[in-house]
Amino acid sequence: FLFILILTPNPLKKGKPHGDRLKEESSQKSDLNIVVFSTPEQQQKVGGLRGAFEESDLPFRVVLSVWCDLPKAFREQIKADREMIQSQVVAQRNEEIASAPLNTLSAALPISTPDWLHCTVAEVCSSIDYGLTKSALDQPIGQKFLRITDIMSGQIDWNTVPYVAASNEIAEKYKLYHGDIVLAHTGTSTGASAYIKNPPPAVFASHLARLQTKSGFDARFLAYYLRLGNFTRYINGVVSDKSAQPNASASTMTAASLCAPGDLREQRMIAHILGTLDDKIELNRFGFPQPARGGLRYALLSFSCSLPARLPTRISSLPCS
Repeated sequence: FLFILILTPNPLKKGKPHGDRLKEESSQKSDLNIVVFSTPEQQQKVGGLRGAFEESDLPFRVVLSVWCDLPKAFREQIKADREMIQSQVVAQRNEEIASAPLNTLSAALPISTPDWLHCTVAEVCSSIDYGLTKSALDQPIGQKFLRITDIMSGQIDWNTVPYVAASNEIAEKYKLYHGDIVLAHTGTSTGASAYIKNPPPAVFASHLARLQTKSGFDARFLAYYLRLGNFTRYINGVVSDKSAQPNASASTMTAASLCAPGDLREQRMIAHILGTLDDKIELNRFGFPQPARGGLRYALLSFSCSLPARLPTRISSLPCS
C-alpha cells in the first residue's frame, strides 16, 4: 500500500506504517496505521486515498494520518515505537543468520527479496513497436489516430483524437488494444505515456511506441510505474538533444530499471486502487455522472486471498502472451 503513495501523480514524499499491526502480538484484524508526509497542496490526494481505503473490503482497517496534523506527543510515540520494532527485526535477523548453516548464509541475506522483481521495463514486455507514419484527418474517415498531443494529460479524450485513412492490413498492424501502453519517444514530451483503456477502433502515430506486457505482469501497474520520478529522471538522462528535437529510442527508454511486487495479484490490487482514483478524476473532467460505489470494493475483495510463501524473482518465469 505504501507503493500507492508514490505511484500517484505529484507523489507524496513519504509514508510510514506504525501501530499495533507491526507488533508481534497483532492479529489479522489489527488496524494498519499509515502516517504520510504531505504538503498542503496534497490534501486532496490524501483525502482520495483515505476514501479509497474506507471503501475497500480489506479484512482490516487502514487508518491514514498526516504527520503535521498529529500532536507532538503522538509523533514522538510513533518514532519510539518504530525504533523499537526496527531493533527487534534487526536482532531477529541477526539471530537467524548466526544460526544458519554456512551454505545457506547467502540465502539468509536478502539483498534482493523474493517478494520483488528487479529487472528492466523491456523484460516485462512481450512487444515494443513504433507507430504509423501518416497524416491525421479531421474528417471521420477510417480509424482514430492517437498522437503525442492526445496523451499529454495522461488521460485520453477520444472525442478530440483525429482520424487516419489506412488499409485494413495497416490498421490491423498498428491497432490499439485495451491494456496497451503508448510512450512518446521524440520531442520535449519524450517519456510521456498513457494507458489504453477500452479504445474505439484506433491506431497510433509514429512518434509513439506501443508497449504490450507479458501475461504474467499487469499492464496498468506498469503504466503507473512509468509516471514515477525515477523513470522521468532516467529519461532526462538518456534523451538525445543532438538533433533538431530531443528524442530517445524505444529500446533505450525501456532499458530503464523496474522494481515491482513479484505477485501479479499485488500488482493488480495497486493498479485497481490507483485506477479507481484516476477514473473518478476522468469522470469529473469529462462531465460524466459519478460512478456507483462498490467498484473498488469488488476489486479489493477479489484479491483478499493469502499470498504464497514464495514469489517469483526471475522475469524469465513470466510467459509471453
